[in-house]
Amino acid sequence: CKRMIGPRLQGCFGSDRGDGKEAFCSDGVLKNVSIMCSAAIGNTVASFSRVPYEVVKQSLQTGQYSSTSQAMSSMWKQGGMRSFFPLG
Repeated sequence: CKRMIGPRLQGCFGSDRGDGKEAFCSDGVLKNVSIMCSAAIGNTVASFSRVPYEVVKQSLQTGQYSSTSQAMSSMWKQGGMRSFFPLG
């Protein structure tokens, strides 16, 4: 917990409060929250790199374009960045 929260906040939120009151959250809760946050950020970054690749690949598989470079340049001219991130 001390590594996750700065020393000034440790006394308020940490597990070793000196005033006898119960901690705001335990070390286990902070660990789980940090794991959830890092997983969410990691999946978001992965999606932003994976989705355009999949869109171009599917366009090639359906025969809309004959090459990757043709697909990418044509999609960029038609819809800009938005064409690589379809809405569903």
